[in-house]
Amino acid sequence: MAKGVYQRYRGSRRRVGFLIPTLIVLCVLAAVILIYVNANLEDGGDGTTLLAIPFSDEKIVFGEPQVDLIVEEPVDIVVEVKATEYEKRVEKPAFLTIDDKFDENLAALSGVNTVVVPHKDDSGKVVPEETMKEVFNKIKAAKLNACAMISCFKDNAYTEEYPADACPSADGKAWKDAEGYRWINPYQAIAEQYVIAVIGKAYDAGFREVLLTNIHFPADDSINYNEGLDKGAAISAIFDRVKEFCEKRGDLNVAIWYDGSASAITGEELDTITGKFHRIYTKDPTIYNKVGNLIPEDKLSRRIVMVAEKAE
Repeated sequence: MAKGVYQRYRGSRRRVGFLIPTLIVLCVLAAVILIYVNANLEDGGDGTTLLAIPFSDEKIVFGEPQVDLIVEEPVDIVVEVKATEYEKRVEKPAFLTIDDKFDENLAALSGVNTVVVPHKDDSGKVVPEETMKEVFNKIKAAKLNACAMISCFKDNAYTEEYPADACPSADGKAWKDAEGYRWINPYQAIAEQYVIAVIGKAYDAGFREVLLTNIHFPADDSINYNEGLDKGAAISAIFDRVKEFCEKRGDLNVAIWYDGSASAITGEELDTITGKFHRIYTKDPTIYNKVGNLIPEDKLSRRIVMVAEKAE
C-alpha cells in the first residue's frame, strides 16, 4: 500500500518537472512574438493599426477606419404658408341692395372685383337663404366675388320679439340709438349664438366671404348693463368663437366694418380685433395710422379696404 502511494508521488514529480520547461518555452515564444509585433506595428493613418505578416507583403488590419463627424450649426426651418386667393387680392368692392333692380345694377358694375350684399341689415331683417343662393349664383355668373354683409348687434327685429335680450336703458326699457334702432346686448349669450347662426346661413347659401358690421357695444355710456365684465373682453370672447366657427370650415373668410368707434365704451379694441379678421372695411381715413404697427406695410393694401359708401 505504501509502495503504491510512493510510486504515485514520484510520478507527480516527473510531471511537474516536465511542466516547468514547457512554461519557459511558452514565455520565450510570447516574448519573441511581442518583440516582433512591437517592431512591425505601424499606424494606418485612419485610426487603424497594421501588422506585417512574416514572409509576406500582406498586413493584418486592427480597428475600424475613423470617420470624421461634421457637426453643422442648426438651421431654422421656415415653412412658408401659401397665401390664399382671398388674402392676395386687393379688394375693389361694390355695395348693392337686394331689390328688383339687382340684376340691372349688377350688370352696370365696372372696375370692381367684389359685390357685397346685405344678408342681415341694421333693422335685423335676414334675407331668406333661397334668395341669398340666387343672388350668390348671379354674382358668380358675372365672374365677381360674392360677400354677405351681416349686422351683428344692431337689430330691431330680434329685440322687438325678445326685448329682454336688448341693451337696456336706465328706465329698464330697450335702449334705442339716435337712428331709433335697438341693439342686442353683447353680454347676452344669444348675441354670439345669433351671429354665428346667421354666418352659417350665408355659408349654406354659397358665400365664402362675410363682412360683419356693428361688432361692438353701442357708443353710449348711459346704457345700464348691470354687468361687471370688461366690454373689450366680452367682444373679444365673442369673436374668438366666431373666428373658430369660420376656421373649422376652412374656406370661410371674415372681414369687419370699422366705423371708428373703438373705445372702452364700445369694447371694440382695434389692436385686438385686427388680429381676428382677414380684412377691415372702413371710411375712416386715419385707419392706416391706427393699424400701422399691427399690420405689415406690404399687406396694408390688401388688409385695409377703403370705401366711399356702404349699403344698409
